[in-house]
Amino acid sequence: MMEKHFLPNKSCKGLTITELLVSIFITSAIVVLAIPHFSSLIANLESKKTITFINTVLNDSKHRAFIHHDRIAICGSHDQISCSDDGWSTGLLVFIDQKSPDRIRQSEETILHYYALNLKHGSLSWKGAAGRNLVFQSDSGLPRGSQGSFFYCANDAVNSRRLILSYMGNTRHETIQQCED
Repeated sequence: MMEKHFLPNKSCKGLTITELLVSIFITSAIVVLAIPHFSSLIANLESKKTITFINTVLNDSKHRAFIHHDRIAICGSHDQISCSDDGWSTGLLVFIDQKSPDRIRQSEETILHYYALNLKHGSLSWKGAAGRNLVFQSDSGLPRGSQGSFFYCANDAVNSRRLILSYMGNTRHETIQQCED
């Protein structure tokens, strides 16, 4: 009877511990180098998404004001009920400014929408001709007296953007180097 010796089979494939450790090291190095770029990508996406979303809210409000002959106001809000000067980064409150055209929501004025923003990589502010809020007029849907700009100020200062609202209610956006204070 012949003894069988188990010799390594040349067709047998696998990894040695050294090859496995080298593969893990290379993968770890790639991940460590990619994380800062991934964070920058997420910040850039938030910046673009925020400006696009605000543009949509402005267009919807302009059309609602014109079609329904309502005076539509937009303000920043922390609590989903009232306007606050520093609430733009938290959320947008859209309401019918009907009781007293003061651009401030009164308790009896109808809330149309509240849009939570939950910004993580920047902040949002509004600088307008008429102050802290903007209004689309009921007779034309135009933002008479409310032209101005939204500023998305990125934490990394690279992805900051400005959305400009004109006298006619048209918008355009641009990348900016630094935000207005």
